[in-house]
Amino acid sequence: MLLMELNYWHEGLSHEKMMECIARRTEYTYPEGSAPIAEYWPAGVGRDTPAVVAIFEAEDFAPFMQLEMMWSEYFDMKFFPIVSADEGVKFLKEAMAELEVLVGQ
Repeated sequence: MLLMELNYWHEGLSHEKMMECIARRTEYTYPEGSAPIAEYWPAGVGRDTPAVVAIFEAEDFAPFMQLEMMWSEYFDMKFFPIVSADEGVKFLKEAMAELEVLVGQ
């Protein structure tokens, strides 16, 4: 399963806690059962901009739980299952074809 993770700094998080988080990240590896594909740290982070955007594959739900336990004291975390644009177009075409069959009956 392909997943996107968006992490937003907790409102009011102190500079000291941010530095602690950054230091922890230098030693961190993704949980077993997950494979990172990409991780980005957007510049100019504000309240509406994620501090971390990560895309990874996971075999099951366990890596979600581990990630949240590890980072939830610093971030409001959101996880989304995702597909590539090519896969999305393929799924849409299949769904449209099925809908046409159903409507045509």
